[in-house]
Amino acid sequence: MNLFFVVGEVPVHLVAASLPRERFGGMFAVVSKDGTVITTAAPQQTDPGTVARTMSVYRHWRRDDNGAFRWMLGQLIIRERFGVTDWDLLYIVQWRTMLAELDAPLATTSLVSVGIIVMIWTFLLLFDHRIFRPMLTRSVRVFESEHLSRTLIETAPVGLALIDLHSATPLIRSLAMTDLESAVDAPTPDLAKMLVARYVRRQKKRPIVGRLARNRVIHDTLTLARRDGRDTIAALRLTQARYQGKDVLVVALTDVTAERELQRKMLEARRAAESANAAKSAFLAATSHEIRTPLHGILGNLELLGRTPLSIDQLDRLNLVRQTGKHLVALINDILDFTRIESGEMWYERIPFDVFDVAERSLMLAAPSALEKSLALLCELRITNARMLIGDPNRIEQILRNLLSNAIKFTHTGKITLTLEVVHAEPESQDLVLSVTDTGIGISPEQQAHVFEAFRQADETIARRYGGTGLGLSLCKRFAEGMHGTLTLRSTPDIGSRFTVRIPLSSAPADAILDRANSFRGWSVIFVATPSEWHRHILPQLAEWGLVATTFHRLAEVSDDALANADAVIVYGDRADWSADDETRLLEQASNVIVAFPAGAARPIRTGRLVSLSCYSVDGLYEALCLIATAPSVPDGCNFGHAHEPADRRPPLDLSVLVAEDNAANGHLIDEQLRAIGCRVRVTGNGAEALALLAHDSFDILLTDLSMPIMDGHHLAREARRRNALIPIIAISAHVSQDEHAHARDASIAHTLIKPVSIENLYEALQIYVPSGRMDATPTLVSQESQPTRSPELHEIFAASVRRDLTALRTSCSANDRTAFCSSLHSLKGCLGAYGWTQLALRGQDIERKLDEWQYLVEKDDFEAWLQDVEALISTPPPR
Repeated sequence: MNLFFVVGEVPVHLVAASLPRERFGGMFAVVSKDGTVITTAAPQQTDPGTVARTMSVYRHWRRDDNGAFRWMLGQLIIRERFGVTDWDLLYIVQWRTMLAELDAPLATTSLVSVGIIVMIWTFLLLFDHRIFRPMLTRSVRVFESEHLSRTLIETAPVGLALIDLHSATPLIRSLAMTDLESAVDAPTPDLAKMLVARYVRRQKKRPIVGRLARNRVIHDTLTLARRDGRDTIAALRLTQARYQGKDVLVVALTDVTAERELQRKMLEARRAAESANAAKSAFLAATSHEIRTPLHGILGNLELLGRTPLSIDQLDRLNLVRQTGKHLVALINDILDFTRIESGEMWYERIPFDVFDVAERSLMLAAPSALEKSLALLCELRITNARMLIGDPNRIEQILRNLLSNAIKFTHTGKITLTLEVVHAEPESQDLVLSVTDTGIGISPEQQAHVFEAFRQADETIARRYGGTGLGLSLCKRFAEGMHGTLTLRSTPDIGSRFTVRIPLSSAPADAILDRANSFRGWSVIFVATPSEWHRHILPQLAEWGLVATTFHRLAEVSDDALANADAVIVYGDRADWSADDETRLLEQASNVIVAFPAGAARPIRTGRLVSLSCYSVDGLYEALCLIATAPSVPDGCNFGHAHEPADRRPPLDLSVLVAEDNAANGHLIDEQLRAIGCRVRVTGNGAEALALLAHDSFDILLTDLSMPIMDGHHLAREARRRNALIPIIAISAHVSQDEHAHARDASIAHTLIKPVSIENLYEALQIYVPSGRMDATPTLVSQESQPTRSPELHEIFAASVRRDLTALRTSCSANDRTAFCSSLHSLKGCLGAYGWTQLALRGQDIERKLDEWQYLVEKDDFEAWLQDVEALISTPPPR
């Protein structure tokens, strides 16, 4: 084949003209195979030196590399075959040219790119912070929690396990659970199935599956048989949960075998202790009965012996024996009270009482002991008219006596002060605060820690040096706490102690509160007392009664003119506080003198212009002022409270009493005691004989022992009440338990006397059953009581007061106004007692008690007879 080539020539400028013009301002060049530049095209003049260097480099590129792009000498070279020739078409662009051409687009693109990059990184950071890291943290926590849970379960000292609810397969178990399973006589799968079945049965519904549910925790007790033949008692707790996508049963088993065994032993020990305590109480009750019965015989006969003619030495010895017997009775009472508190049988009364009476009785009983040791026994009763409270006066008095007795026992020199006040907490409630302060040996802080413990004293030497059982303070504290109060102690060794009792009490009804305000308005008196405590105690009382008092601390300070001008001079304290000359001057200059001292009587005794009494009796001071009153300013309806006269100074009772007592010695003693107070007595040996006598004879009172053969006192009382519903029944017993008193009340026994019983106890218990009018018709047990001597002026004041009370009585009776009737009756009875008409006052007291206690109206004839006797009294001129 023949080839023909057509060859033509084209001018170079035409080739150059055909090359394109780019916006970047680069240079096009056509280069031969050997690197010779055929032609160039550029929008502007090109540096030949630059072209030459480029071609030099290009020759090496062409020889070594056939690539289409290369960066050389700070410029971009793009190569391409030029047509069908072996020439190369080069495009050469300087970097400066490229940068200049791409400035605006490149800036825009860069900004957009940077913005996109910032957005992407912001998103990534937020995603990492908000989602990824919390998810990672939660994942780590879940992992750690699961690891910790596994660790806890595996190391827990109790049996813990997770059991699949569907397959009853244990998933996780603690070592304690494994040990428990290995010890019991049951395979692990069987134990797991038993637990699942127990859970389903106790749940009382099918367990919720497929989701996490708040199921209640089931508590149970599981008894498992051990391989060694013994039983294991386990406390079981079951609940449902989710674990690794499964419904699981959470099981907690605790071996409580030892605990249950300990509880069983403790229960047996408690039952044994209760049995021993019951036996102790029964023993003490029996011992009390066995001790009280002979004590009744001893003290009763000693009391009767004291009423016979005796020499002074014999009387002193007799009083010493009687005092010792009373201490023995007090000790027995303390032990029995402590036993009742321990057994929960102690009960507390809630009755109206006069707090002054409680304090004054306690002080007067403690006064002889204080005088024997030359101690000053002082009091500050910071109450004026709000004396009536509702509570248990016997327990409060018992606390007070114990505290005063302890204070006197442990004080060698100085004084003991009783402080009494009422702190109002609420309108209808207040706290009674009693404080006993002494200047005794004191108690160290270490000893205070156990001073209130039973049968324990401050130290081992106290019992040897001072005696005592260590029971008094413990009883006081328990009594106070039993009445919802407190007993506190503040003490410094060798300086003294202060015991404070705080008891919440209710206010007494308004009609029970004694109102003596302004009774002596206008009176001017002189008050003399060395200790400041007497000033703080008496002056508020005098101010309440309306007296204007001028105070002195020594008699020598009082001038003759002051003594002569005063309506009365009141001197408080021991007679050792003033000289004989001062006392003589006082009696010569003063018109009326009231001397109150520790050894004085509770009721005033008048000798001429001198009236003496106990410094502890506020009522006695009020009565003493009434006794010396000679002006119309004497208060109307003076009321001094109840006079506690000895039984042998009172009118005989003149009652017919049937006594049922199986012990012949006790029966003989009671017979003599009753005859000593003017009673006619018939004694029988058992209840059956007493019933036979009741069927044929008439008696005013049935007095019976509770513990008798054949028929005891309870049965006798029921039968007697069934046959004769009106006869009052009084029991005498050596038992003092609450149950005994309750049984007596159930048997319609009106009152129970506790052995040993004194003549005074019998008189107080029987006098309310004396028919009206009988006591006035009989003389006193010692002699015919003479009528009280009064001046005509004082008798007129007394008669005016009685007439007002009589009018008020008849008016309130016609109007059926019980409150006004009781108030007028109380006022009239008190006025009769204050002016010495004891028999009429007791008849009024009988009417008052029947109204208050028996809740039925007095027979009209008895009431009218009493009123007529009172009217006859004031119509008769007073004896001179």
